[in-house]
Amino acid sequence: MRKELIYPAPDTKMVQMARNFIDYIIKNPNDCFKEMATLNIMTGKNFSPNDFLEFKNYFNLRDLAELAVLPTAPKVNDLTKDEVTMLLNNIYKYIKNGDNLKATYYIELLETSFNKVGEISAYVFQPLNMGKVQPIVDYLFNSVV
Repeated sequence: MRKELIYPAPDTKMVQMARNFIDYIIKNPNDCFKEMATLNIMTGKNFSPNDFLEFKNYFNLRDLAELAVLPTAPKVNDLTKDEVTMLLNNIYKYIKNGDNLKATYYIELLETSFNKVGEISAYVFQPLNMGKVQPIVDYLFNSVV
């Protein structure tokens, strides 16, 4: 697998620091300006307290922290059909095994790479589509301009 497609290893020290900030933010969403600013500077992202209040329904605190510190998934302009098929199979495997972090990361990678933000996740999480890879591959490669 090429480098751009490998899930990045999170910095465990940064994950722990982010976890502490996120825990405080979730418990004090109206009184967390300093913690929110520090977390955003630390991660280079632009989170709001509402992001974590929403995400806590899908991720445990440790996974939220890892999600916060992970780099943004890259845009890979030259993905092949075989690579996309492999990534989608892995996404379904991660979902089945409860590894929502990796599933989320790879969905973001595909959506960014194909300029289809929100579309792949909407399809993947439809119960009737669970495990169906070929329709997504066909859609992505037939809709590329």
